[in-house]
Amino acid sequence: MPVPIYRHGAIPVGQGDWHALPAWHCEAGQASRTNLGGDKGIATLCGNGGKMKKLRLNSRVRRVLEGRSRGLTFIEVLLAIAILGVISIAFMSALSTSSNVLILADERTTAESLSRRQMEYVKSQSYSPETMVTDPIYQKIDGIPEGYSLWSVDINGEKVEQITGIPWDSENNKPADMDNGLQKISLVVTHKDKYNQDKVIYTFINDNPYWADGVEITLEGYKVDR
Repeated sequence: MPVPIYRHGAIPVGQGDWHALPAWHCEAGQASRTNLGGDKGIATLCGNGGKMKKLRLNSRVRRVLEGRSRGLTFIEVLLAIAILGVISIAFMSALSTSSNVLILADERTTAESLSRRQMEYVKSQSYSPETMVTDPIYQKIDGIPEGYSLWSVDINGEKVEQITGIPWDSENNKPADMDNGLQKISLVVTHKDKYNQDKVIYTFINDNPYWADGVEITLEGYKVDR
């Protein structure tokens, strides 16, 4: 088969329309011209005596090359929008989850810091013995962040605003009948949630059947009369 000769890039017209396309399907060093006609694909002539190869293309690609493509259909556009929406929702959900994790971590860190500071402050104060009139009461620390509160658990297992000590029987692990120089200090830290309710930030749930069973507690310690 004769190899057509092109002068100054002229494109012959007649037996199909010939266009210059990349010569990735020709042998090395050969130029190519491609005929877009025909129903089964495109034919390519390779220069310098190269062989002609016929490439089969699907109908969509052939329509694009021939300039007869109508573009994306309405269903394809809707499908693309739906996929984009699903990806966006998943991304926003991941951001929301990460934000909640960071908030919870910050709350726990603050609660642990406050409870430890308060416990050390109680230990630094003078021993407050139980009397017939009042329970042992200790002062609170200063500089509690806005939205946070410090509480303690009293001898009845109730959360109270005062920092109170409970005379403790260490042998039987329960409140003592009288103050023998050892008091249990159970601290509870709360933080206002988005509904302005006090949410307990606890480390463990007390399971002592003799006292405050099921109460959420942030930190426990003991005050000793020295």
